[in-house]
Amino acid sequence: MSSVAGYQIGYTALSALYITPLAVLWFISFCLAPRKHDPARVGISWLKAVFPLWILGLLLVLASGSVLLWVRYDENGYDSDLPVVLQAVDHVSATGNFLLQLASIFLFITFVELAGGYMFCLQNPHETSRTRKIGRISILGWSVVLFAMVLTVFALHHSYAVTYAHVYDGYHTGASFSAQMTMTRMELAVRVLLWITSIPMVGLASFTVHKTKNHQLLRSVWPPSPLPMGSIIFLVATILDFIRHIINMAIFAQGYVDLAVVYIVEPFFHFTLMFVVLVMLFALAIRKATGLWSKPQPDWAYPTVTYVHTMPYPPGQVPVGMVPGQPQYMQQQQPMQGMPAYLQVAQQQQGQQQGYYYYPQPTQQQPQQMHQQPQQMQQQQQPQQPQPVHQQQTQEQPRTTENV
Repeated sequence: MSSVAGYQIGYTALSALYITPLAVLWFISFCLAPRKHDPARVGISWLKAVFPLWILGLLLVLASGSVLLWVRYDENGYDSDLPVVLQAVDHVSATGNFLLQLASIFLFITFVELAGGYMFCLQNPHETSRTRKIGRISILGWSVVLFAMVLTVFALHHSYAVTYAHVYDGYHTGASFSAQMTMTRMELAVRVLLWITSIPMVGLASFTVHKTKNHQLLRSVWPPSPLPMGSIIFLVATILDFIRHIINMAIFAQGYVDLAVVYIVEPFFHFTLMFVVLVMLFALAIRKATGLWSKPQPDWAYPTVTYVHTMPYPPGQVPVGMVPGQPQYMQQQQPMQGMPAYLQVAQQQQGQQQGYYYYPQPTQQQPQQMHQQPQQMQQQQQPQQPQPVHQQQTQEQPRTTENV
């Protein structure tokens, strides 16, 4: 067996290695990672669109590599049909490469929508985010440009395979060589643009981690765990995607390099890193109470959250165990209606940063009693207004005959 055949086997095996696990994760995502009309989970819907595109692209790459191996090791030796087979393989391979690059474009949209989802969770759910709208329009516009270039390369590949079919017989002309160079330059331009697009994705993910640094439920698990979760998963996924694109672009830009690099090294990083990125985003999507949700479900278990009451006890009338000028608080075992638990945790942390300290109450009191106590104390402090003379006379005790 020649070295070229061994490299082709390795390339085909790498393309087939991740098809089955990705297909399983894609089917599971429909059950474990629903969107449930949550505005913060738009990126999860785009993620579900990345899976089938990448899987179908890998299937076509596997088909093209399998046909080449079948032609090489077929004992019957269909030499007369070899040009037709090679032409068909180029059509299938070009289609598979088109789907893989389209999946990369969808992945960029997924990153932007996930970052927008985190920003949405950090603000009032009833407010519209102008920054998120601008980011969404920008990435969709840039994705249209990338799609146009990827579609151009796709059309050039098929046009070359049809127009210059004689090259499969070993006859090259000046026109075919010029068309091949144009196709190669366009392919390189697409890979460079994909790599450039991956750079701001890392910056966007870093900004997201910075914004969620004080929110344990968004940045990591609760209680704290050594396993990185939340927005940190998002950051690591963007970094791996950046590494994938820079290796893919650098190897293609080198032109004619060693066959081991073309058939083994480049596919290994290209397919493996994308598989790891999709698995990490899948793990982020299936999280419930500590996941990316702006509408938490009532049956989810959240940590105990402190709700800060804004009216302090006035000086001089403070119950035992309380400090003058400090707010009361009551414990809520369930999250407040309409507000995720991580926002309540953020409010508690913000209050601590501003210098508020929380002291336990000596007795359990109902919330209505807690609101009524300051009102009663204010009424006691109000001075009594002077009454008219005729009212004072009526309030005096009547004189009896003994007094007279």
